[in-house]
Amino acid sequence: MFVEFKRLTGSETPINRIVEWGCGGGANALHFAGLAGQYVGVDISQESLRQCADTVHYIGIANFLPVGMDAADPESVIEVIPSPCELFLCTFVFELLPTPEYGKRILSIARQLLGPDFPSQPVLAIGAINTTLQT
Repeated sequence: MFVEFKRLTGSETPINRIVEWGCGGGANALHFAGLAGQYVGVDISQESLRQCADTVHYIGIANFLPVGMDAADPESVIEVIPSPCELFLCTFVFELLPTPEYGKRILSIARQLLGPDFPSQPVLAIGAINTTLQT
């Protein structure tokens, strides 16, 4: 879907970095890791990060950067992840977050990681939020 979105919008910008928040075992990495110079997987589970690394390695791609996250301090990953990223991917995560305020923190992190020029390119948001986030 993302490749088709880029084609339809005429975006020729190369993807240097994709950040997936909540990478799990690598289901999305199978499809996205090969599209970028670096694929950053963020997760609170070290086992999930290991499984994602194994998945990316299995498909012959060596661009995976695993980033462990402390659920009490998600903002700490900003210091670890090189920015900017061209795509922030987050699926099946928001429905697991404890509060709408915590969700706002994750969105703020995404905004920071996307860099100061965001949204200079077309933006595609994929996912579902089961919690109402009030602005």
